[in-house]
Amino acid sequence: MTESVKWKDGVAGSLSGLGTRITVSPLDVIKIRLQLQVVRHDQGGVGVKYRGAAHALSRVIKEEGILGLWKGSMTAELLWAGYTGLHFGGYYSLQAALDQLERTNGQSSSSSRGVSRDSLCGGVAGGGGKGGGGGGGGKGGGRDGGR
Repeated sequence: MTESVKWKDGVAGSLSGLGTRITVSPLDVIKIRLQLQVVRHDQGGVGVKYRGAAHALSRVIKEEGILGLWKGSMTAELLWAGYTGLHFGGYYSLQAALDQLERTNGQSSSSSRGVSRDSLCGGVAGGGGKGGGGGGGGKGGGRDGGR
């Protein structure tokens, strides 16, 4: 695999991450708005700005315009573009390195390709991104239990 192909894999991953984040960002904005509103349960929820996800969606669009659904998401867009670019590039670089190793040892690389090899490359390429692998990263995750 040539260097230009590896580079293209990274760019493809970046574009994939960017497209994914742009698509789901409105859902994230609505989720955060619902989470951050103060609800007075002792008063039956009086003073609640958003009554649910659909109401929050329509209210954000009405008050802030359609671009309000992407408010504050630029940092996350850049994060995911880099994050997925590194994962794609890393995955295909590992596959190429294993192919080279097998050719050096006189093995056919096509015969050894399988789920276990793909899983290994995917796990190594994406393992260090969120709290050392295994999900984590956010509240309650990672090695310190979210402390």
